[in-house]
Amino acid sequence: MPPCWGQNPFELAFSLDLAQHRDSDFSPQCEARPDMPSSQPIDIPDAKKRGRKKKRCRATDSFSGRFEDVYQLQEDVLGEGAHARVQTCVNLITNQEYAVKIIEKQLGHIRSRVFREV
Repeated sequence: MPPCWGQNPFELAFSLDLAQHRDSDFSPQCEARPDMPSSQPIDIPDAKKRGRKKKRCRATDSFSGRFEDVYQLQEDVLGEGAHARVQTCVNLITNQEYAVKIIEKQLGHIRSRVFREV
């Protein structure tokens, strides 16, 4: 029985091919090419010294007041749904008009259902 009996044909071909070229064609050293500049190592700062990404500030994190302190709710209703309504409001500082969605708080609402409404 030959020593390669039961081997995968690909593995057999690869091992025979490697054995033929072991000493002749393969060399770990590459010849220098004058048309290509040699690469140089770069300095990588330690992980401790690298700047960490700053945590992004969310609008809800920086807002400590109430809605009524910044906006004035208008009377006109733009739309209504099963659990919410949309009204216009005006920014008290810039006088810019916005639409605001007001979700009614009711006991028994499932959290995912409220998020779907948003």
